[in-house]
Amino acid sequence: MKSIHILVAALTVLTVSSASAQTTTVQKHHHANSAVSQDPNMRLIHHAMEEISKGEKALHKGLPIYQGNRANAMELGRMAHAELVIGMGEQKVNAQAKSPAKKEEDNKSPKGYTDQQIKESNVRLVIGGHFFENAIALLNKTTWESNGHKANAIADLQRALDDLKAALAPYGGASANMPKGGFKHSKPKASGVIKP
Repeated sequence: MKSIHILVAALTVLTVSSASAQTTTVQKHHHANSAVSQDPNMRLIHHAMEEISKGEKALHKGLPIYQGNRANAMELGRMAHAELVIGMGEQKVNAQAKSPAKKEEDNKSPKGYTDQQIKESNVRLVIGGHFFENAIALLNKTTWESNGHKANAIADLQRALDDLKAALAPYGGASANMPKGGFKHSKPKASGVIKP
């Protein structure tokens, strides 16, 4: 009987210890999130990372007809995102950021697509460039440097914009391929390569 009481007491101590550890973990996670939400630099960096991801998604929806320029811009966006993750010192760098991505097919002939499909694809590239420009503008507002990672990310995004400019040149450039009704969110204030 005495051993049952000892067992119950031990289980009670373990249960209380486990609950205390979980509470501490939740508090630490909440504290880390509130620190990010209170630090203006971190908010801007996280927002820039979201813009880069949106840009990559827009480019991924484009047709594979841009002589490698679209694919290069996507890769440079991924590299910029990885620079920010590493610069922030995040221990969990996802597999996509650590390993080279599979190179996107981007050398097909446009003759296999309708004019409307090409126009829609061009618009996606303009939108992707818009998101990259927004990310540059956000990063330029920060005082955060982190051993050159911010500068590297901006340089990668600038090179991505150069690739998008080259991709759109045969189709009249960005100005000839704007989305109908313009952009649904703030206009970029960065490099001006992809102007709305």
